[in-house]
Amino acid sequence: MEQFNFNNELSGKTALVTGGTKGAGKAIAERLLSAGAKVIVTARNAPETANNNLQFIAADLSNPAGTQKVITDILRQFGGLDILVNNMGGSETKGGGYSVLSDVDWRKHFKPICWHPYVWTGASYLK
Repeated sequence: MEQFNFNNELSGKTALVTGGTKGAGKAIAERLLSAGAKVIVTARNAPETANNNLQFIAADLSNPAGTQKVITDILRQFGGLDILVNNMGGSETKGGGYSVLSDVDWRKHFKPICWHPYVWTGASYLK
């Protein structure tokens, strides 16, 4: 069986990984980079260790202004995206599991994680 070469499979592609500065997002960004993509990561805070091969855009994607900032920067600097990985997460809810969350809690924390990616995928910057 022929072995597939993953080293340059994404050469010429531009990718964005939200929440890409640590954990799973960082691992995804590094994998995309190793496959030859130009990779942009975004998060509220800069990565703890700099990687000159990753492009970083600081933004809080839990609000529309942060989302618009990233879209504007990507269009200006990169002309658009080929790949979008929504790894954004986080929670500031009270402890006790889902049964203690009110409808207000659900809406407050569900919207940024689900609505903003919808805005991303509908944006005209996707190539």
